[in-house]
Amino acid sequence: MQLAESLSRVLSAPQLLGETFYRHLFEQVPEVEPFFEGIDMHRQAMLVTMALTVIQQHYNQRYPVTQLFLQYLGSGHSARGIPFDLYPKWRDAMLGTLAGFHGTDWNEELSGQWRNAIDLAINEMQSGYAHDHRI
Repeated sequence: MQLAESLSRVLSAPQLLGETFYRHLFEQVPEVEPFFEGIDMHRQAMLVTMALTVIQQHYNQRYPVTQLFLQYLGSGHSARGIPFDLYPKWRDAMLGTLAGFHGTDWNEELSGQWRNAIDLAINEMQSGYAHDHRI
């Protein structure tokens, strides 16, 4: 299974991956929870689910617009004071959530693809910390 097929499975699921993800993230990394005070978590679940589309597209195509969007996200996270050292923990929680969504179809190859795609996105977001890319 490749990332595009994996993403299709996530987007086709009746439940938003983001809802499961945030429960998983808050259990694994409770120090992130204060950053979500006052946030509409249903909306946030939709956003993080759709962000996987950007991550997959950036990994497979390296579109300039996906690069800019990820830098924009990084700028926004920086403005909210989210420490960059939380990103690997976010990635690990997301990989665990993706594994749960794929069941027995999850394997080392697919995990590695998502890890690489997420790490590439994180690197772009990091440049948003250095420069204000917000619109």
